Amino acid sequence: MGEPVRHDGRDKRHSGVMDGLGPHVDWVPVCPEVEMGMGVPREPILLAGSLDQPRLVGAVSGKDWTRQAWEFYQDRLNQLKNMSLDGFVFKAKSPSCGLNGVPLLKNNHSAKVLGQSSGLFALALLSEWPDLPKAQEHDLASGAQVQKFLEQMAQYVSLKKPPE
Repeated sequence: MGEPVRHDGRDKRHSGVMDGLGPHVDWVPVCPEVEMGMGVPREPILLAGSLDQPRLVGAVSGKDWTRQAWEFYQDRLNQLKNMSLDGFVFKAKSPSCGLNGVPLLKNNHSAKVLGQSSGLFALALLSEWPDLPKAQEHDLASGAQVQKFLEQMAQYVSLKKPPE
């Protein structure tokens, strides 16, 4: 969304998302790392471990944030249930919010990529709302892509409404 919440204190504003999609939606900002108390700036984090049980760890310290992350995710998902989400835009390659393609390393000291995963918050959100329209910011680079996402959200909303 363009807020300076990255580990290095910078933002990753994506004009296609903010300028193309922004005028048509009410944003519900989510930054798991900041919201679970990691602060800005902070040590970068990464996914490590195994594909069936990825862990969220500090890239330098190896501190395992997985338990705190899952506790936060459950609280945040409960809050989001009351907000009637119609879609979600994820941050590509984020260990928490990447929809797919997030490198999974053996551990924080290894450059060996074991595979690709979704970020842990993305996994939690998708397990709660598997049919929710979703995209990563780079999926919304063109007007046509934004329009398609808006149409997906409109269809999702129409399916949520009870019959009259």
